[in-house]
Amino acid sequence: MDVAAWCGRCGGSFPLVEVIADPGAMGRCPRCSEPLGEGYAATVVPAIRRLLDAAQTLRDAATELTATAPSLHIDGPAVAAQISEAVGRGKR
Repeated sequence: MDVAAWCGRCGGSFPLVEVIADPGAMGRCPRCSEPLGEGYAATVVPAIRRLLDAAQTLRDAATELTATAPSLHIDGPAVAAQISEAVGRGKR
């Protein structure tokens, strides 16, 4: 699942996976190459991996529920709002 992100320094947008794709540039903006935070590789890179895994797990579970429980309706906007609140820091 694609997760979009952007740099708070240059404003460049990119898929979040790009931040961890190049081992030589991990922890840097894929657009301006500036570091995205202190102690980045030690804490944030694993968190990015978990977030990407969780996003895919959420999508897979939603797809499975839609296919197997058609009478069950999940409040997607409410789920999205909770996720948006959790990542709302750095709003554009």
